[in-house]
Order: sequence, then C-alpha cells, then structure tokens
Amino acid sequence: MFVARNMKQAIRFNSTIKPWYLIKTPLEQKQTLEPITYPHNTPNSIKDIIVPELQNLGLTDIKIFDQRPLHKGLYILSTGKSALHCSKSFVELNKVLKDKFPNYVLQKEGIVNPNDTRKAQRRLERRNINSRSRIVDDPRGDKDSWVMIHCKADDGIFINMITEQRRQQLNLEELWAPDEEKYLYERKEEPMGEDSRNGNGEEGDILSGLRRLAYQRRHFSTTATNINDLILQERYEEANEWLQQAYHAQNSLLKLEAITEILSKVKLSLPTKMAVTNWKAFFDNNWPRDPSKLNEFSTLNGYWLIRLKFLTLLNTLDPINYDCTNFINDYFLLKKSMGCILGKKDLVPFLRTLIAQEILTKEALDKRNKIVVDTLKLFNTLETSAESNILSNTEVMSLLLQSMVEHNPPLKLDALHEVVDHICSTAPKYLSSHVIVSIVKVLIDSRDWNKLFQFWDVQIPNIKPKTDYRPWARFIELIVDSGEAPLMQKLIIEDHLLNIKRYGALINENTREQLNRLFKTIDPEATYYKELKDYLLQ
Repeated sequence: MFVARNMKQAIRFNSTIKPWYLIKTPLEQKQTLEPITYPHNTPNSIKDIIVPELQNLGLTDIKIFDQRPLHKGLYILSTGKSALHCSKSFVELNKVLKDKFPNYVLQKEGIVNPNDTRKAQRRLERRNINSRSRIVDDPRGDKDSWVMIHCKADDGIFINMITEQRRQQLNLEELWAPDEEKYLYERKEEPMGEDSRNGNGEEGDILSGLRRLAYQRRHFSTTATNINDLILQERYEEANEWLQQAYHAQNSLLKLEAITEILSKVKLSLPTKMAVTNWKAFFDNNWPRDPSKLNEFSTLNGYWLIRLKFLTLLNTLDPINYDCTNFINDYFLLKKSMGCILGKKDLVPFLRTLIAQEILTKEALDKRNKIVVDTLKLFNTLETSAESNILSNTEVMSLLLQSMVEHNPPLKLDALHEVVDHICSTAPKYLSSHVIVSIVKVLIDSRDWNKLFQFWDVQIPNIKPKTDYRPWARFIELIVDSGEAPLMQKLIIEDHLLNIKRYGALINENTREQLNRLFKTIDPEATYYKELKDYLLQ
C-alpha cells in the first residue's frame, strides 16, 4: 500500500513519465504510421504540424474532409482511446497550436472543467437522490468523448478528437464525406443479441420488456444518423441534437443555416406532401417566436435571407407539393405580418425562381402572371417612398417582363404590348439600356417581331439626330444570337440598320463586330449586302 502510494506521487511529480494511453506495446512500436489521405490544396499547417502532433499524442484513424465549399473549413476527425485521452490530447494540442501559430484565433468546444463536477454534485444533493453519499459520475465521460479545436485560419480548420464508441454513434464520416464516398460510411444495423431480446426471467416480464424497449430505442437513435430520416419520422428533438453535435449549431440562426445547407444536398427521390410538410415544420420549429428579434437590423438580414433560401430550395425540390402560393404565404405575408419591410432583395430571388420553372401552356403562363400580380400587390400597399418605386427598378422591371413570355415553346401574355406601351409612355426623359435590352429580349423570345421593330424605331423616347442612345451593338447581337434567319433578313431588308446613319449613332468596335457577325451569318459570300455593309462600316 505504501509502495503504491509512493508510486502515484512519483508519477504525479515526474512529468517525464508517459501516461498509459501514450505507452505503445512492442508490436505497436514496430507498426508504421497509418497513411493519411489529404484533400486537394490542404494547408501545410495540417500536413506538417497538426496531423503529426495528433499521431504523437496517440490518436488514430485520422481522416480529413474538405468542407470548404459549404462550411468554409477542413474537418479533421481522429479517435482517442478514452474520454480522458481526448481531454489530455486536447490540452496538449492546444499548447502546440498556440506556440506555433500565435496569430491564430482558437475556439475550443467540449472540455469540461472541474467546476462542472462540483456543480453536478451540488445539484444532485439538492434533489436528495439516493442520499448525500452518492458519488456523481464524472461528466467528462459524456462531454469529453468529443472535443474540438477550431483554428480560424487557412480557410478554417476543425480538429475533432472523439472516442471510438462516440464516433460509431455519430457516424460523422457519412455527414462530411463527398457524395461519391458516402456509401463507404453508411450505417449497417446489427441484430440484437439473444440475451438482450429475451431478458432475465427473474426480473419479471415488465422489467424485461422495458429493458428491451429501451435498448431498441437507443439502438435506433444511434443508427438513424441521416437527418432526413429523422425529419421524415417527425423526430425533431433528435434531429436538433444531431444538428448541434454535427454542425456545432448553438443558436437558432446557425441551426436554420445548417438545415438549409442539408436540404440543398438532399435528393427527395420520392417527393411527397409529408416530406415537404415535415421539412417545413422542422425549419419553423427553429424559427424565432419573438418578432422583435427579426426587426433588429443585425439579425434581420440573416434570418430572412436564410428563410428565403430555404423556401426557394423547397420549391425547387418539389414545386408540386410546395408551390409559389405556399411560398407567398410562408415568406411575403409572414414577413409583412411581423412588421418587416418588403424590398427588392425579397422580390428578385422569388421572380428568378418563378421564371426558371417550366411553362408549356398558355394557361400555365396566365397562372404565373397571376402569382406575380398577387405578389406585387403586397409591395404596392407599402407607404414608404423607397418601396413605392420598386417597379421603377431596372432589374425588377427586366424580370417582370421575362415572366410574361416563354421562349420554348414561344408564348406571351396578351397584356405584353400594353405593358411595353406603358413603360415607354410613362418613362422619364430616357429609357435605361437595361430596360431597353429586357424589352428586346422578351419580344424576340415571343417571336413578336413587328412589335420589336415598332418599339425600337418609334417607341423609345427622345431619339433624335446626334442623340441616339439606343444600344445598337446589343440589339444586333441579340438578333444574331436568336438564330432566326427571317428576323435577320427583316432587319436588313426593311432598312432598320440605316437608322444608324440617319441618327448619327456612335459606331464603336463592338458595333462593328456585331455588324460583321450579322452580314457573315446572313450573307457569308458577300453577294447581296456588300454595299450596305461597306456603307455602315465606313
């Protein structure tokens, strides 16, 4: 007893003695270090310092996953022999990083200090559970089984040290691996043992049944690491725990961002109303209930931007079960009801999503137009001067015009001519080049060529000699790019190009290039229109 006590004191005061988890057996000493696969463009700090230090500390099964496109960082995953091993390695590695990279910003998560144990003991004593003499389990057993250091440098480096059991439970490899490698880490369920299924007869049927049920639930929870499965099963609490562990999401905004990123990678192979409803419900469960938080400028953009992105993804994945009407209710009406202002940043992404959807019939085009009109009504009722002019924004105007036509098959709304006439008649002194080009595009897409030349030659306001501000180069380029030979013939034969000379339009290098393209396309041998071409380019 005396010898053992002296040995413990000697170990405590002799820093040269290695702890048991760093002592290698003769067989382990002969084994070479496991090969490490490094992603493309891995920083030297990982290759030369971090990975060798992890190996020196006795951590094994080191894998590196490149998450820079999504999470802006490289995720290093390593296995420790115990929670204590992970905790000690955490401390040692933190010292090395501070010494080697004094300018790095280090963020640490997962370590429990001694105060946590004392707090747990006091809470237990206040509850009077099994008397004051009960010994509290060291909370590090759970929390230190996974510790992490975040180096905010070199695109972000997340160093994870985790026990073997915890690593198997979480299966982080399946989350972080590239899509083409995820199958390597898919969880395979193991059958329950005979003893676990049958239980001990002496304990009685009820206790045995409870033990069996607890085992099944625990086993199912640890194997269902796919968050999509958890959401489809409406197990939102477990999905939230999974998010917090896998993405380190500590607040609602981070959780919403993580949910949206995960949804961007989910393939709804069998889209159903239930799948859309459950994903939407899970997102809304993490949405702030206090509207005042959404009105603070610091959080306003973040929350609404991520909601817009999430709903856009949901609509793109399943436009049938989550259509644009749902989108309007869940975003525009909700935002307005919370006292927030609708603006261009809300409308433009929605219009782009709407235009990207396939339209095959005139009825579908009319339905899309009704959705646009209903959405614009929400903006028109605003009283602020900035928002009352949203329709004068050139980008919004361009998208509204695009929503009125379909290129393939060529379709257009009956009101398209009226809209173009209204734009020209109510314009201030000049039309912007952006609006002119947008109108030209939609008229070409709808093959409405007579209206196209009427607009170009007559309706654009304030076109006078020496003040022709029309974008001729872009106009000719769009006509040539359309590939429509009759349209190009019409441009030349009806003498529309002569207006370049009549109004003294500036012929720059870009205009010359597009004129050459036009004549080379329609008259490659310079047989019919050589004189006209030479006249325009002289």
